[in-house]
Amino acid sequence: MKSGAVLQAVFRDANIKAVAAELGLNVKTLYKWCEPDGGRASGALNPLERCAEVWRLTEDRRVVEWICREANGYFVPNPPVTPPGAQEGLQLCSRVLEELGLLEAALARRLVSRAWPAAEQESVRSLCDRFKADLERVLARGLP
Repeated sequence: MKSGAVLQAVFRDANIKAVAAELGLNVKTLYKWCEPDGGRASGALNPLERCAEVWRLTEDRRVVEWICREANGYFVPNPPVTPPGAQEGLQLCSRVLEELGLLEAALARRLVSRAWPAAEQESVRSLCDRFKADLERVLARGLP
């Protein structure tokens, strides 16, 4: 789906005047973002295209990850679609199960102690992100 179509659907379901007012922009600007060319005819990219352009120029996932966190979600990149060999598939499944065990242990420790230091929270989040990415790879490839 093109960025302009996404914004058009969003603004159709929201109060575009209220959104424009909160952003401190003219409603015409928001409608311009919905145009098929993404507003390029006016010489400006819409916000979705700007974010995508930052990603393309830097290839830094932190841009996408930040947006996902702002939406109370997470980013898991699409895994390669090449079918794994039996050995590679078993190693991937094994790693997923190991990561799941580590996550379970970390959560159990914190539930018992009722204390969760900020540094450990980040470590567990990082482990959780790796687990989600590996699990997506297993699901995309199928079990060996």
